[in-house]
Amino acid sequence: MLISLSILTKVQEILKKLFEYFRKMRVTIYAGSFNREYIRHFSYLEKIKKIDKISYYGTNPLYYTYSKLRNFKSYNFKQIFDSYLAPIRMFFSKDVLVISFPPYSYKALLPLLLARLKKKIIFFHSWPYWNNKNDYIIKPNKLKIKIWNKFLSSTVSIIVNSTGVEALRNLDCKAYLIPHCIDAKLFNLKKTDNKKIKILYVGRLIEEKGIRDLLEVSSKFDPTKIQFVFVGEGKLKNYILSKQKELQISYLGYVEDKEKLAEIYTQSDIFVLNSYKIPKWEEFFGIVLIEAMASGLPIVSTDCVGPKDIITNGKDGFLIKQRSKEELYNALKKLINDKKLRMEMGRNGREKAAKNYSVENVAEKLFNILNSI
Repeated sequence: MLISLSILTKVQEILKKLFEYFRKMRVTIYAGSFNREYIRHFSYLEKIKKIDKISYYGTNPLYYTYSKLRNFKSYNFKQIFDSYLAPIRMFFSKDVLVISFPPYSYKALLPLLLARLKKKIIFFHSWPYWNNKNDYIIKPNKLKIKIWNKFLSSTVSIIVNSTGVEALRNLDCKAYLIPHCIDAKLFNLKKTDNKKIKILYVGRLIEEKGIRDLLEVSSKFDPTKIQFVFVGEGKLKNYILSKQKELQISYLGYVEDKEKLAEIYTQSDIFVLNSYKIPKWEEFFGIVLIEAMASGLPIVSTDCVGPKDIITNGKDGFLIKQRSKEELYNALKKLINDKKLRMEMGRNGREKAAKNYSVENVAEKLFNILNSI
């Protein structure tokens, strides 16, 4: 009898372990970029053990190979090898498959086939213009549209902006708004006044970020009272450097260390993002905006798709027209001349960043979706 009870207990333990094993959630992310900032909420769920394991594979193995051979970009051999094998692995995987690549690529054939095999698939992207045939990254044809319509209707989409979510829902697709997020605890409020009011830009130094107009507008302010600070890397780096003496601006280079970047936010007074839409690109979100808000900075940003979701005009910042130097100047001037307004907007922005964009809160929403498919 004792032996039978012992055997029964062991069987129960084995069954319990098996149940826990199959109950664990595993996620495979199949995306073109290896930028982990975009999957911070997934990583957080893994950290707190709501996701057992995340596997990350790239969608462009040929490009990774070419880049490695030409020493163009640093991809390690494991990343490249795994990316070649990823499509095969996904056919045999029990994971939740999170797919991310540009709309109307023929790559959608793979997840469409996986969806037909009853795999759990989520399409993860920021593209907002599903109803506008003139704004696609990859030009669609009738076959691509047919493939993508079937793909989108057979899966769940999580999009980082409300415009994209609304557009997909208008196509009768299941879509949820899950924004990018930050570790809000990393960012702190400014404790002391600066001798000069510091206006900060963080991001790529490229034309479509409105850098030239921002530099031109900076020349209209008194350099003994106002300082423009640029952080980032890009094609316009040398142009900024050439303007340093003339405009008395400060260029701090590319800052990868998040704690150092958080300190730069803390030392600033106003944050500016002057992006404008070009063919195949727009500011679809703007992680730097929520970092600046978490640091208590009032925002001046153009009304691109992403910033319109994040900024409440007049409450935590100003939304201005794209390519409008006049509106850019007026918004900055208003904040420069009104310290009380800067402080009020900064507090409102910090509160919003902690509530809407903290990794804890966004990850909880994501987990509910993962758990429901």
